[in-house]
Amino acid sequence: GTWRPENKLHVNDKTTCPNEIEFKDMLYVGDGFNDEAAFATVNKFGGTSIAICDTIVSGSEKAEQLITDGRVREWYPPDFRPGMPASNAIDLWCRAGVLNERQL
Repeated sequence: GTWRPENKLHVNDKTTCPNEIEFKDMLYVGDGFNDEAAFATVNKFGGTSIAICDTIVSGSEKAEQLITDGRVREWYPPDFRPGMPASNAIDLWCRAGVLNERQL
């Protein structure tokens, strides 16, 4: 399933899409420690989780603990401008997913 504007669906609309998205194809980007359960679930089943943490507010120690606990693979500060680490990581993951899909 690919979202297209002409589909006229909203994010929470129920659909009968025959395609399933596998966890290995999921990228979960969370910006709070309330996302820990989702981080863990996506990682447990082969997806990728990235935490966005403001080191001044949240503290890098907590973010590092999320990595140690296997809840996230990486964490970045909340700066999504082109060329910044979070933006680069998400872009790289998306490009890798497209490349893997083309190799199937």
